[in-house]
Amino acid sequence: MTKQRRTFSPEFKREAADLVLKQNYSFIEASRSLSVGESALRRWVDQLQQERTGVTPQSKALTPEQQKIQELEARIARLEREKSILKNRLPGAPRPTGLETLRTTRTLWTVVAGFLEAKSPSKNLTQGKLRTR
Repeated sequence: MTKQRRTFSPEFKREAADLVLKQNYSFIEASRSLSVGESALRRWVDQLQQERTGVTPQSKALTPEQQKIQELEARIARLEREKSILKNRLPGAPRPTGLETLRTTRTLWTVVAGFLEAKSPSKNLTQGKLRTR
């Protein structure tokens, strides 16, 4: 039977590392009181110290600032991938939906304006095109 691998939240890891860094617990004392491995606690402490000096970790960040940086970096990477896909599309291929170029935006607004103009009861009423009951 395999043992279930435990996962810990970034908040738990940060608080565990703070036991060693701020409250001067030894690694052994802190790991025993939290029932976690000493090597895992050492990794968390090292990671927290690096994050506090401004180094963005490869794994999931512990500090809120580094978590926000990782979130923004992931968003930038996704947008750059989308941009690359759009740049490298085959000539003559249809434009992906959801993206509006200046030309399609003008066409769209022309169509929308024409539709609204045709459906505008107040304008049609003043021009005598719409009957009232």
